[in-house]
Amino acid sequence: QNFIGSVDGSTAVDVVAAGEATASAAALGNSADAANDAGRVHAENGQTFDGTATATAALTAETADIAASASTIFANGFAAEAPYGDVYVFSEQDTVSGSSAAASTSLTGGSFGGASASAANVANAVSAVSTYGDVYGYAEQDNNAALSAETVTDINDAAALAASSTAAGNTLTATSNTGSVDFAAVQRNGVVDTTASTSMASGYAYNGAGSAAAVGNSIYAGNEISPASIEGYQENNGYVRGESYVTLSEFGGSGSSSAMAMGNSALLGTRSYGSVDLNQNNFSAGGVEAVASFNNARGSNDGGVAVASSAAFGNAVTGSVCSYCEASIDGRSSQTSVGPVRATTTMTIGGPVGGAAGSAVAVGNSASYSVRTPGG
Repeated sequence: QNFIGSVDGSTAVDVVAAGEATASAAALGNSADAANDAGRVHAENGQTFDGTATATAALTAETADIAASASTIFANGFAAEAPYGDVYVFSEQDTVSGSSAAASTSLTGGSFGGASASAANVANAVSAVSTYGDVYGYAEQDNNAALSAETVTDINDAAALAASSTAAGNTLTATSNTGSVDFAAVQRNGVVDTTASTSMASGYAYNGAGSAAAVGNSIYAGNEISPASIEGYQENNGYVRGESYVTLSEFGGSGSSSAMAMGNSALLGTRSYGSVDLNQNNFSAGGVEAVASFNNARGSNDGGVAVASSAAFGNAVTGSVCSYCEASIDGRSSQTSVGPVRATTTMTIGGPVGGAAGSAVAVGNSASYSVRTPGG
């Protein structure tokens, strides 16, 4: 698949009163999937995106029991699934220099029962999934497109309010339930900005949560009872920023703001033998930055807790296996991080609350291999 040009999805919904009000928009440059409900999947995929993608979802309502607004972009997306058979994937994806993608979501209005808003933007995505079969293959992903995901809410009140934004240059997910997972990958995020921004404002929310996550390259591999392994190379050269700004004049049970930014991320989880062999390089001149802010004028009317947290990592690799499953893990990683890694958290509370906690963590390189009890 080769896409050249522009792809745009836009939705605007304006209602006075509704039981349920939704607005959704999606923009897909190249999209492919392979599925077999009865047997195996053997799939080879090649995708190139050269252009622009925009997805805009806007919802305005005076009142609604449920309100949801969401925008989604995949410049290149590929998925392979075989619940009862093996999945083999060979995939190459590329977004050409000068390309860009922007996902934008807004939610405005009056009073809501449950309200949510989200924006997600991924340049290159590969997913290989089975339930009972083995999952194996190779993926090479190169992103050279500037990415932004922005979510904005401005409402009077809600029983529950959630706002999130996610931006990722390259993502790979390989999972099975009972089968083994063996995947290799090469991921490169170019000299481009990858930003996720959430701005959540409400006069009142009993529970309110805002979050933002941005990553240059991401790999996740896991299963339940069979061996799992990942090997490969990750390189981030771009500025990665996740920012979450939450303003709740008053809240009840909980209020939170969280932001995460990662140059390169790899995660393996299994209850059997695990193997990680990975080379990670973060060469971001602009840096990797996470910013979380929580502002509250009158505190909580129900003894609630306020939390704000930010976390930034140049490189992070995590391997975890089960401690009582006769499991073991073999981890080998090389990590280089050049450039600033910053995490900033601010919290302002103008009234009584049951508790308040703020944290900021910035790490250049992080490698963790553990044998532990599931859930522990």
